[in-house]
Amino acid sequence: MKDAAELIHAFKVHDGHVEHPYRISMFDENVTCSHCRQVKGLSGPVVKPNVGKELSNPFSTGSGGARFEANIQATFVTLMLSRGYAPCLPSWPIVEIKLQGAVAGYATDDLIVFVENPATNERRRLLGQVKNSIQITRKNKIFAEVIQAAWDDFNNEDVFTKGKDVIALITGPLSATDSDGVTQLLEQARHTRDADEFFTQLSRAKFCSDVVRSKLDAFKEQLTAANGGNDVDDNDLYEFLRNFHLLGYDLARKAGVVSSLLQSHISQFNRNIAVSYTHLTLPTTPYV
Repeated sequence: MKDAAELIHAFKVHDGHVEHPYRISMFDENVTCSHCRQVKGLSGPVVKPNVGKELSNPFSTGSGGARFEANIQATFVTLMLSRGYAPCLPSWPIVEIKLQGAVAGYATDDLIVFVENPATNERRRLLGQVKNSIQITRKNKIFAEVIQAAWDDFNNEDVFTKGKDVIALITGPLSATDSDGVTQLLEQARHTRDADEFFTQLSRAKFCSDVVRSKLDAFKEQLTAANGGNDVDDNDLYEFLRNFHLLGYDLARKAGVVSSLLQSHISQFNRNIAVSYTHLTLPTTPYV
């Protein structure tokens, strides 16, 4: 048997390895490198462990969510720079964006978008919580976090004005059940006169499906938890749903619709710049 110094020398020079590809040990039965086993005078088959890193996509390892959030933020910045409008709000120019609202007292802190009426200077806000992947269910922890933050802001007059500002859950692709069920539920709330009419319609089979009613139950349970375990009044639940929006963005695909619309915005903005330079009259006398 060779000593430890010779063993270390052997695996460092073998095939030029700097970091040894296999597990080594001073205990003979644990040595898995065939070269080191030969140096130590060991015999028998070598079982090489699977030490290669398992391949995975960025979304499954966690970085996809951060990238999606950054892409959403960049999308709204692009809209602001290209004089576009924010969804769910009046068609007023975007004048300000906060990318981390917690510093300013917001619980829904991923994205705060401000629009302003050019005639009256009235401002309204979109409070956005960005989640690349989520399930709208009664027990989903991510959905619970979203509702907790949304409920806190909804009841904070310093950061949210009911009936004017909106709260948006901004997501990547959702299941058909979540997308259709939640969208129908929220639109039903926005297109009814009051809470009584809303809940009456939901109780009738011809006005909505069981899927929509299951999503209402999910919101109810999550809001009860967000409200300290106390049931939320039907009127407050109704107003919350009217102010809550679900926005889907297909930014994970380069050929997606959102990407195309953003590029169209940018190209229009660039074309306007080109036109303005075309009509620019240069001075005949150089500046001193």
